[in-house]
Amino acid sequence: MARRGVGVLLGLIGLALGGCVESQLSPAPDVNLKPRDRQLLANAPYAQAAIPEAYQRHIVGYHRKEAAGTVVIDTDNKFL
Repeated sequence: MARRGVGVLLGLIGLALGGCVESQLSPAPDVNLKPRDRQLLANAPYAQAAIPEAYQRHIVGYHRKEAAGTVVIDTDNKFL
């Protein structure tokens, strides 16, 4: 009997929380944009970023049993 009560309680909680889920928002319509705003958005400037050599991709020799392309995370490496 207690299991049935727990099941009913969980079902009610699920139904109550199901109403909290929001649907995906639709994008803002372009109708409200002025011609100047449309032009600025079409030609938006992007800042060029230079990535330091230490943070760029490198091919390293790491002989392990993992297949090629496997991402290995070295959690013991403590350089900051």
